[in-house]
Amino acid sequence: MSFFLLISVCAVLAQEGIIKEIVVLGNERVDQGTILKEVQSKVGETFSKEQVAKDIKTVYGLGFFQDVQVDVSQAKEGVIVTFIVIEKPFVTDIVIEGNVKLNQQDIEGVLEVKRDAVLDMAKVRSSVQGIKKLYASKRYFGSEVEYRVELGEKNRATVYFTVVEEGVKGYLTKIAFIGNKVFGARKLKSIMQTKEKGLTWWFTSAGNLETDVLEVDVTRIKSLYYDYGYVVVKVSSPEITLSKNKKSIQVTIKINEGEQYKLGSLDVTGDILTTREDLLKGFKSKVNKVYRSSLIHKDLLWLTDQYADKGYAYVDVSPLTTLDHEKKLVQVTFNIQKGVKTFINRIEIAGNTKTRDKVIRRELKIAEGDLYNATFMRKSRERVKRTGFFKEVDFAPSPTEKKELIDLDVKVEEASMGKLEFGAGYSNFRGIVGSVGLSHGNLFGRGYHAYAKVELGEDVMNFKVGFNNPRFFDSPYSLGFDVFKQKDEYDDYKTDIIGGDFKIGRELTDTIRADLTYLFEKVRI
Repeated sequence: MSFFLLISVCAVLAQEGIIKEIVVLGNERVDQGTILKEVQSKVGETFSKEQVAKDIKTVYGLGFFQDVQVDVSQAKEGVIVTFIVIEKPFVTDIVIEGNVKLNQQDIEGVLEVKRDAVLDMAKVRSSVQGIKKLYASKRYFGSEVEYRVELGEKNRATVYFTVVEEGVKGYLTKIAFIGNKVFGARKLKSIMQTKEKGLTWWFTSAGNLETDVLEVDVTRIKSLYYDYGYVVVKVSSPEITLSKNKKSIQVTIKINEGEQYKLGSLDVTGDILTTREDLLKGFKSKVNKVYRSSLIHKDLLWLTDQYADKGYAYVDVSPLTTLDHEKKLVQVTFNIQKGVKTFINRIEIAGNTKTRDKVIRRELKIAEGDLYNATFMRKSRERVKRTGFFKEVDFAPSPTEKKELIDLDVKVEEASMGKLEFGAGYSNFRGIVGSVGLSHGNLFGRGYHAYAKVELGEDVMNFKVGFNNPRFFDSPYSLGFDVFKQKDEYDDYKTDIIGGDFKIGRELTDTIRADLTYLFEKVRI
């Protein structure tokens, strides 16, 4: 409607002069300010029919109106521009009828159309499909849903969804393949998330049929074939058939495998930092071998890292492939656009409500002012995660006003590090023994590990305390100690042990460390 409206209005827009006033008519629920905010024609500026034509499109694009017209009139002191709008119906209520097996709240949760919103018929129709998918996800198949819209006073709309048929509770009992020769049905089923009903159906999702998941499964099957050189494979959309009683479902997938292709050539073009030969040596894909899409993907990541580790954070590596159907070959060329060399501007840490910033920063392998390095970024995230202080760790590079500078946002979610434990037990030798333990893995937010434990009983009195600083003065060295006292009484004798240990360690690599412990005990019997 807006397209034809725009053509008819342009003839009226053949006015000239200064805009004296902009008026909006026909709006009841939509605030005038909301409309005028989008209008680029301004009072006091020269009238432009091209700009007003754009304003019509913009106002219509707000989605609140089913029609937008413009009237332009000449006044003594300039031009008056009037936008005349007809609002779309407004949804005031949604009624769901005929549902017995599913409750109202669950159905409303999948509706795209909402109360107190502009009526959008596309969303109404998609809501019908959403209700059907909900029934299918609950194993009710063959459901039928209808809708109708009733308009009341002041353009208010009530949307009715009527569940005509809720369907019968059924299960996916068979997945069949037609045309598969390279891979057997068992192999294809193993990579699918959709599963047939089996012995474990009652505590798993086996037997459920969700069309969205099934579509992803089709993609998984294609990917499997691509990874073994079958690059022209065709996998049809699944055919879903119900038994007469609608309690049993079969999914049939037709496959045209085609022939297997080999990698005919592998090359790199564009911005090459070293030499073409040096880059090709690092690839896992090999010419004249079966084409493997997974290896091409690994090569893409490896090639990207080669540039990202040298500061090119915005490198763009695009694999260009061509097929030689006669020779059954895939020709692959990686085109590289390195972009600008970037440096770390600021490192911002957020979410550490207990842990001090320096505890996180000392684990980073990059610092402000350093050349951007993707590998160091990944290792830094792994190191922060490995401390155990956080449930989630996220590293997010963000651009700045200067292309050569990039900020690093480190977002963490604190883990619970304090523990208070109680215990009790009984044995013939020690009788009833109770224990209490208190520990903290991130004391004072400085990364210190400390604990204290006491055991008490009729013939038992033990205690143990310990402390460890994993990064002594923020160095790679750790320093800690334990002190303990253990007293036990037996029928013929009793023991009294006092001792302790001193521990020192050093981080050798990101995953290897060396520790030395000196233990001292004084035993009295």
